[in-house]
Amino acid sequence: MKSTAKAAAHPNIAFIKYWGNKDHDLRIPANGSLSMNLEGLETQTTVSFDTSLDQDQLILNGEPGGEEALDRVSSLLDRVRELAEIET
Repeated sequence: MKSTAKAAAHPNIAFIKYWGNKDHDLRIPANGSLSMNLEGLETQTTVSFDTSLDQDQLILNGEPGGEEALDRVSSLLDRVRELAEIET
């Protein structure tokens, strides 16, 4: 079984950055920040949960992502799978 979701977002530029994380694993900031979005630019992300795959895969601009990036994405996807009760 395969389920897919797509999202689009505009780049965000931080003028005053939050300085540290309250929760490093969940990437929750310790303090607020001041930033703006760039409306004319857009990133597009697609996530598929596919039971036929043995492990997570990360593709960036049509190329496999690096191991460090994959580990970070997999950690986030593990949390999504847990909250959404998705078994892959």
